[in-house]
Amino acid sequence: YDFATNYYTGLLDEDIVKLYAKLINWKTNSYDVFIHPTIGVDKLDFIITGISKGIILLNICRDINDLDIIWQRLEKLKSFLRETHLRNIKIDTILDKRVYGCIKTAIYFKNTNEEDVEKYISQSENDFNYLIKFYPTDNIPDKINKLYSASFKYDYYKELVDLIIGKWHSYRDGNTNFHLSDRQKEIVRSDSQRIRVKGVAGSGKTQV
Repeated sequence: YDFATNYYTGLLDEDIVKLYAKLINWKTNSYDVFIHPTIGVDKLDFIITGISKGIILLNICRDINDLDIIWQRLEKLKSFLRETHLRNIKIDTILDKRVYGCIKTAIYFKNTNEEDVEKYISQSENDFNYLIKFYPTDNIPDKINKLYSASFKYDYYKELVDLIIGKWHSYRDGNTNFHLSDRQKEIVRSDSQRIRVKGVAGSGKTQV
């Protein structure tokens, strides 16, 4: 990953790069860090995940007055991830409510100390009981290493990683017992060197 540039913003935020350095400093192999991942159409600052850690959705809070908005967005993404993208977690939560705890939210308070954060939280109407809080003075890798998620499974981890990185599908994975339309046959047999094939997901572009 090029930490100077990325395809979405042109430049990665300096705060994100600095926190990434903290997250991977002396980290063990018990967790992975994904910087600026995309979930659907939303981007997070980080996703941290590991077999014993569960999934941690992490954003940076630069101004304590933005805490409620940042937290609500994280909670919304957590529900979206569970209900829409991670099928195995969605199914297993029906049988075991503890699986809900596999996805956690966390905020890194760049410019606010713990005392001021707790004071703000005490006056807020939102429930921050399960929010993981990181501060610049923390040994963040050590704090992450102490987290534990007993209900988290490898299937959840694999599904999340495939969602973030993308999973390669060979045309051989598709249905080989297929019949091309006349127009598709024309495209296949064309002598043209470059052809644009358009179609919705699952329409057979790769097969053609």
